Amino acid sequence: YAVARLAGADACLVRANALVRDGAGEPPEAADYAMELVTVALPDGASLWYDPGLEGGIVDHVRSGLRGRPALLAGCGRTQRQVVVPGFGVGRDRRAVSIDLNWHADGAVQGRVTETMHGATAAFVGQWLADAPPSEHSKLPAQLASGAFPGLELTLAGTRQLEDDATLEVTYTVTGKADAARTHALDLGLYPSEVGKTYAVLQQRSTTMSFGFAQDVDIRLTVHSSGAVPAPVAAARGDCPLLSWRRSASQTVDGVAVAFSLRAEAGAVAPAL
Repeated sequence: YAVARLAGADACLVRANALVRDGAGEPPEAADYAMELVTVALPDGASLWYDPGLEGGIVDHVRSGLRGRPALLAGCGRTQRQVVVPGFGVGRDRRAVSIDLNWHADGAVQGRVTETMHGATAAFVGQWLADAPPSEHSKLPAQLASGAFPGLELTLAGTRQLEDDATLEVTYTVTGKADAARTHALDLGLYPSEVGKTYAVLQQRSTTMSFGFAQDVDIRLTVHSSGAVPAPVAAARGDCPLLSWRRSASQTVDGVAVAFSLRAEAGAVAPAL
């Protein structure tokens, strides 16, 4: 903000309200507008946004929990004081995961995973790689996989910042020794089996529910089997306010290919009347 003002730009501080209060009639309190952003007016009438809370200093990007939220302008001469933080659209923080696994008759597993991250996700992981000592980098695959490969060893193979500096590619290997428990079934936790319960614990609500964290994930899994035939995966889909997901699968010559996608936008969902 200070740099933009010194340069003569029309910059404003933005105090955003990230909260969704229970009870539709309750007005917001002054303390609710606690999240600070910066917006700069451009000559063509558009606005540039900056979120100091984002890792990596991404310009024209804000955290998912602040998108579409009411905000107040301060520290500038604009007559309009109440604004809404832009949504910035789907795909800005997309995470694409490609998994290729070889599943052997004795239960051994070898494979490779490539994760391609964009936007805030790439900036956060990139900043962690820059700050953490090299000896800690080996922990990154387990942090990204988050229990997706139970009983298997994950080894970092490499990281690569792509040309636009807003995309990060992380590659790691997946290995598992022969195991009788895996000879007939390969259990993976790549995506939730019941997506709705991940976001809404209750079947019915009388108050507004807040989505504070957006997700935009595409997973492509290919399993090559030299032993048991992989169990069929049923196709399914779901469409709800702020949330949609798809799952499809097909048998291949030597196994199965599964595709899963999840789009969850930050925002508030009113109870059904």
